[in-house]
Amino acid sequence: MRFDGYRYEVEARLTLTKAEVNELREMAAAHYDGKCKAEAAQGGFLYGWSMRAADLEDDQTIDVIVTWAMADRLCKILEMEHVHTGRMVHRVPWMQLLNEMRDEFRGANGPSPRVTGDAKKRATPEELAALAGDRAAVVSTLQMLSSEGDGKGQAARQAMEAFERINRRVL
Repeated sequence: MRFDGYRYEVEARLTLTKAEVNELREMAAAHYDGKCKAEAAQGGFLYGWSMRAADLEDDQTIDVIVTWAMADRLCKILEMEHVHTGRMVHRVPWMQLLNEMRDEFRGANGPSPRVTGDAKKRATPEELAALAGDRAAVVSTLQMLSSEGDGKGQAARQAMEAFERINRRVL
């Protein structure tokens, strides 16, 4: 075994009104995604929050602890807020919370390692600068390989096209 250090999870402390909790739960229950709906059902965090707020007036508040996964799920639920309520008032603050939680995570843990699959990672300015600096070497290598007539050449041409698309989006 090799000890590599510690990793700290970020949780946000929030105060929500009973009316906000009920709106979030209603939107989750009406959402097209089963995982979002599950948050409004028994066992889901929105269900738990609404049970805690059940005996309160609409303007009274509860304090909640929100993990990254919960905030991320709420952003997904709120992508359909305009359909449910005719307005978009909740999604922007939840998206801002996600960004702040990401920054807090990076502050506590340092830069995130490169990840694969569904995980999404925003590049830091340093990573973008490194990508721009390495671009010439990557391009020349891919151009050299793409001139080959075998299957490697076709794969290199496809890699070059993908690399150019990514550069147009990122840089």
